[in-house]
Amino acid sequence: FFANLTAGDPVVDPPAAPELVDPSEVSVSVFNGSGAGGLAGQTQSELEAAGFVVSSTGNADSSDYSQTEIRYAEGQESQAATLAGAIPGAVIRADAGVQGNEVQLILGSDFNGVGQAVDPAEVPDAGAPEVPRTAADTGCIN
Repeated sequence: FFANLTAGDPVVDPPAAPELVDPSEVSVSVFNGSGAGGLAGQTQSELEAAGFVVSSTGNADSSDYSQTEIRYAEGQESQAATLAGAIPGAVIRADAGVQGNEVQLILGSDFNGVGQAVDPAEVPDAGAPEVPRTAADTGCIN
């Protein structure tokens, strides 16, 4: 019985999170998909103030996006992760339609503005893992 429990497939570590880059290394195209007028231009100013490079702005293919999306081309995972640090709650996904080194930001109706980008030099340490406790560690409670 115990041999079957211990002879299973080895545990595979989950893929590592992409490293963050400096916001100045992220080229962003901002598309307004929320239907709110002027939002792409306002967001451009906020992103540039946070250090990002905004290459273009415009309207998305639809004005009824409910969720803000970050789309990126293969190889741009770090850039997308850095932008996601400045856009809390955005959905991040790879998109074969995104070309080159650009990252696309599609603003949805849930967009609340640009937050502060995470500084790559100040990524917090996960800290020490919690020490597991068992029933044997608990003293008499009566």
